[in-house]
Amino acid sequence: MKWLLMAIRLIVLVEVILGILFWLGKATGLTQLHVALGFLLVLCMLALAGGAIARRAPVGLVALEIVWALVLPVVGFWQLNLATSGAHVAVQVVHLLLGLGAAGVSERLATRAKTTV
Repeated sequence: MKWLLMAIRLIVLVEVILGILFWLGKATGLTQLHVALGFLLVLCMLALAGGAIARRAPVGLVALEIVWALVLPVVGFWQLNLATSGAHVAVQVVHLLLGLGAAGVSERLATRAKTTV
């Protein structure tokens, strides 16, 4: 589980950097990398949730991790459809906050899973 948490931290860091570059109008050619890393993040979060279940972590935290992992890409793809809308910036901010929150939720779950064994 420790390597999953490290992977989540690293992916979130790279994703936030890429997202900021996109906001600045730079690195637009790296969108596919951002999406691929996002899916890798989702897989890592789901794997962490699975490991936490095996360690009898609180069900609520496991459920939060799973829901968070599923909502994050939905909001990401939703913002692509709103690219010309005024709501686009608001959805971008929500996507950023969800991305940062993914690391926090995963940290919390990993900590609780570690203490419940």
